[in-house]
Amino acid sequence: MVRRPLQTSQLLENSPLSRALPILAGTALVVFGLAGCNDLRDYDGAWSGKVIGDNTPDFILSGFPEGTELEIRDFAAHPAAGPPGFITTRGYDAFDDTPLEIIAPLEHDLLSQYDFPGMGRVRNYIYATRPTTGPLVGRDPMVFISLIDDDSLEVRVIVGSGDETTGGHFGLWYLGRQ
Repeated sequence: MVRRPLQTSQLLENSPLSRALPILAGTALVVFGLAGCNDLRDYDGAWSGKVIGDNTPDFILSGFPEGTELEIRDFAAHPAAGPPGFITTRGYDAFDDTPLEIIAPLEHDLLSQYDFPGMGRVRNYIYATRPTTGPLVGRDPMVFISLIDDDSLEVRVIVGSGDETTGGHFGLWYLGRQ
């Protein structure tokens, strides 16, 4: 009788190690997955801050006056029902408790996973709004919200150029928890 050397697969077959490997691999995936995961509910609540920059020609601020404050109340990163929050500006009558509107098809598009380099972004969202008062009525501003891992929000509001009296708007805010 000729003995053939055992192959690696035969050594592991039905051994305690072979039964434990799938469990160990699954546990490692869960542990490493949780280490890099933030609970989006940690970002629920009310946020506020002042617009960044000034209206000099070489800065990105446009349309929003210096010092314009932005507030987001009732923000929910994953709302169960209704709007994910309401946006208000102070010092400029652009938004007055205007609901953020989810763009449902965007949740299934790669654009929903956009990212900017740096700053420790956890997740990014893009919303539409429809102000009912002020200079942005009928203009459908877009609101980009980034959840930052230092417990803050970065918000960009972008509005098309409109006409020569209303012009375009671009504002950037860093919001802290209220």
